[in-house]
Amino acid sequence: MADLPPVEVTVAHGVVPDAIHDLARTKIGAVLRLAPAPVLFVRVTLAHDDAPHRQRPSIAKVVADVNGRLVRAHVAAENLDEAVDLLEAKLRHNLEILAEKRQSIRHEPARPTAGSWRHGMVPTTRPEWFPRPVSERRLVRRKSYELREQSVAEAAEDLDVLDQDWTLFVERTSHADAVLERSERGYRLTLPATAPKFVVELAAPVEVQVSAPRMDLDGALRLLDALDTPFVFFVDSDTDRGCVVYRRYDGHYGMIARADDATPPSPGIG
Repeated sequence: MADLPPVEVTVAHGVVPDAIHDLARTKIGAVLRLAPAPVLFVRVTLAHDDAPHRQRPSIAKVVADVNGRLVRAHVAAENLDEAVDLLEAKLRHNLEILAEKRQSIRHEPARPTAGSWRHGMVPTTRPEWFPRPVSERRLVRRKSYELREQSVAEAAEDLDVLDQDWTLFVERTSHADAVLERSERGYRLTLPATAPKFVVELAAPVEVQVSAPRMDLDGALRLLDALDTPFVFFVDSDTDRGCVVYRRYDGHYGMIARADDATPPSPGIG
């Protein structure tokens, strides 16, 4: 393995002791030496928020560029020491998934080492959402990018390697905009109501539903509030493409849309 780049540690907010900076550099640096390809960049972001609604006020994130493939992890804990420990374990897990994928591409059997993390062994520990009243919520962030056409298996890999709970993509079999999310049994694939339902073969169970509603952005935000769920996947009636509105940890809204379909957000949403 080539020499690792310096582990950059930044503080998003709050007070983080220098000893925690050093702990993060040491632990994350050690895990990245197990990466299946050269590590080009790594940044750890730490934060501590003593707000009353926080049961897990210490937050740690890491993003690493492993030879062009981004690997992320995001955790929250009761204190910063625990947050760094959880981050180390989650990053190790995600790197192992990436290594297994590379081995399968080379038609090599995966050879897990003793004590290594396996799929599903690292629980997802996220920060709490700020309980912002509905009347105060606003659409404060809109992300837009070209959606990749992927198989369900490839989308599931993204969920693990990028440490996401859901992902918006173009499903390769139906050629439809779709969302894959984690569920209690495995995964849930949601397609637009007009898309054909099909059987998905994956190691973990996948529930397929064709139920994404067609509506405008304001309607999607009202539905998000009414259901009180982390996100709503819908077909935008203006663009006829799949979009997602989601709850941010600060209590406001975010939206993800295709880059070629992006339009300025309507004023006064909330």
